[in-house]
This record gives sequence, C-alpha cells and structure tokens, in this order.
Amino acid sequence: MNENELVCCDSSHVVIRRIELHEVTSLPPLHQQSLVSMSSVKCGVYLPCKGSSDSIEEFQECIDLLHEIYSKFKDTHNILLGGGDLNENASQFSNSKRSNHLQEFMKEHNLLTKDLGPTFIHPNGCDSTCIDFFLYSENFSRSIVKIIKLENIPGNISDHYPIVARIKYEYCIHNKPNKRICSTPKINWDKVDIEKYNSTIENGILELNKNLQSIQDIEHAYIDLNQLLSKAASTSGPSKQIRKKKSKLQVMTPEIRQAITDKKNAYYDWKQNNRPNDPNNQWLQKKKVTTCNLRKECRLTLAKQQLERKSELINAKSNNSNLFFKLIRRQRGRFGMHIDELNVNGQKYNTEGEYWRALENTLQILLNKVTTVNSTKHILSR
Repeated sequence: MNENELVCCDSSHVVIRRIELHEVTSLPPLHQQSLVSMSSVKCGVYLPCKGSSDSIEEFQECIDLLHEIYSKFKDTHNILLGGGDLNENASQFSNSKRSNHLQEFMKEHNLLTKDLGPTFIHPNGCDSTCIDFFLYSENFSRSIVKIIKLENIPGNISDHYPIVARIKYEYCIHNKPNKRICSTPKINWDKVDIEKYNSTIENGILELNKNLQSIQDIEHAYIDLNQLLSKAASTSGPSKQIRKKKSKLQVMTPEIRQAITDKKNAYYDWKQNNRPNDPNNQWLQKKKVTTCNLRKECRLTLAKQQLERKSELINAKSNNSNLFFKLIRRQRGRFGMHIDELNVNGQKYNTEGEYWRALENTLQILLNKVTTVNSTKHILSR
C-alpha cells in the first residue's frame, strides 16, 4: 500500500485544454478489496472565469463534458479525483447559473468536497474567495487520508494557494528496460587490419547463395553482400569509444574563475609528477580538493541566483505589477504564448479551425492583389 499525493495548483498559463485525464492502472480501493482490479482515472479541471460575455455558455459546455466523462468511466474505471481551479465555490452554492450547473453536476454523481477556506489571493495581497477544490465520489471518500491547503510556501508566485490530497491505493510498477541508442561509428580505414578484412570477406563469400535464378535472388544476394562488407569493416577496424560531452558551466563569477585556475594548476602539477595514483600523494589530493571546490562554487552560485529570482518575483508581485508579469512571461518562455482570439479585418476567430480559415482568406486576398498588380503591369507594358 502506498500513500500518494495529488497536488492541485493554478497552472492556467499553460492550460490549452480545460480538462485533462490521466489513466492509472491500480488495484481496487482499500474498502473494496473484493472487486476485480480495474484502471483508475484522475481528472484535472480548469473552468472558465467570470466576466466575459460567453462565460456561462462556456462553463455549461465544460460541465456537460464532465457529465460525459463521469458517465463513460464510472462503470469501467475508479474515478479517483476531479480537482482544479473551478472558478466557482463548490461548498457554498448561490443562485447564479454557474453555481446551479455545478450543484446539479455534483448531486447527479454524488460528489463530495472539502471547504479549505479562501484559496485565491487578490492583487491587494488579501485572501478573497475559495475556488480550488478536489471533487470525489462518496464511495471513494474512505480512501482519502486528508486534504489540506499549503499557505506558507515562500516560493509560491501564483495567485492561488496549492491544495494537496493524500489518498491510499495500490498500483503496479512496470520497470522498462533502458535502451541505449548508439550511432554507427565511421570506419578509420588507415587503421583497419587488411588481412582480417580480406579473410572475413573471403569466408563470407563462400557462404553466399550463388544459384541466382530470379530477380529476387539477385536482390537478396546484393543485400547479403552489403551486410558482409559492413561486418568486415566493423570487425577489422579499431573500436571507437563514445565519450559523453561535458556540460558547460551555466554561471561564471570571479570566484568560479579563480577555482578553475586553481584546478588547472593542480592538474598540471599532478601531470608533471608522473600522474601518481596513491591516495596519500599530495599532488593527487590537491587535484581532488580543487575539483571539489570548483563544484561547490558552482552549486552555491546557482542556488543564489534561484533565490534572487524568487525574491524578485515575490517583491514585484506586491510592488510593481508590470515588472511581475514581465518576469512571469520570461519564466514561462515559449509555453506562455498561444492564440486565444484572432482578429482579421474586423472579424474575430476563436477556434483552431477558424484560425486556418482566416489564414486561407488572408492569403486569397493577397493573391488577388498580386494578380491585379501583374495584370495592370501587363496592360501598361502594351
């Protein structure tokens, strides 16, 4: 039996699809050991925010999709947890349409949750609303150890508190063999053993099929001959050792530069003294100490840089909102860019299919303009 933690925190900046499913092969819940082993489903949800004109319709579409997911998997899978940023209070319902949709969904599938207090942090720094929840079925509630909210996390730069659910279930671990893919080494013909190369080819030719009566026989013989030549070249040549490239230093400071100099000097002294292997030798000990000091300086510098970036984000979150979002975009990198809405000639496009249609229309307009210009030039030339 293992206790596993599911962490749910705000990740809306990288969410492209609002619902994500993860299938886990596991044994039945602890209180249902008589059941046959079946797969489980973890469902992560990020529901639409309030404020936009179509937020209610989009919210309803997501709830309908969750209805389909629960209806489809409830007979064949154990639905462990459905958790995420619901952008709606699932413990205290109101008379709004969004709240009514969520309430009907939870009642229909007998879903429970736990009120953890405010999980969303207002830009002014105060806790405001509770919109992050774990939803679970009543039958599965016995397997839940605890659900808590993590508040005192210095490195949390999100405007949501992470929530953690600890559950109990059994699962099987399948060890996959490590496969190493090696590239075919080039043959250094200057160092090939000619006698071994010739003897390998002569012995292999004797085993080839000489009774060639069809085109297929010729093709097979051609393939066998090529394999024979490749085998002779690889076995008679020297074996080449594949060396891994050393990773370059990610940081550079005066202390690291001095540590590199000390390491090079210690290596030179060790080399000039006939490369001794005795562990008590002063030159070998000096080489090891300087290498250890260099690695230590690199680790300390990287740790300092990470702390400085985190403190800069935390300070900018409360003092300078423009700098905060700039740093967030830099941290997200290429994953922070995706198209939500495309505006072409006053017409808005919101889905992937509409994006391609807008691109086709734009290219067609440009093509018509180019055709018109070419026709005008042709008439003027006459």
